Amino acid sequence: MSGARAHENGSISSGDRRPDASLLTAEDLSLRWSVPKSHVYRLARSGRLPTVRLGRYMRWRLEVVEEWERDGGTDRVSVATSHGERDRASRVPRGVPR
Repeated sequence: MSGARAHENGSISSGDRRPDASLLTAEDLSLRWSVPKSHVYRLARSGRLPTVRLGRYMRWRLEVVEEWERDGGTDRVSVATSHGERDRASRVPRGVPR
């Protein structure tokens, strides 16, 4: 992520790179938490980290991530998606019949 800087308080600034800095990338979160991007994707795939899907892309809302962090990264969070509100715990994993 060129031009992005992680601050001491954990916030990310990316200059003028993105019009809406409240939508974070896996790279933003990996810098924020000092973990590999693969770990961010693993949390998202497992349903533990509330995710916004934009086609094949994953993004994370800053306010939801901050709530998830305050809750210790384990509580279920209701996430707004393009299909309305839904609880992550009600998500059926891929390959499981509905």
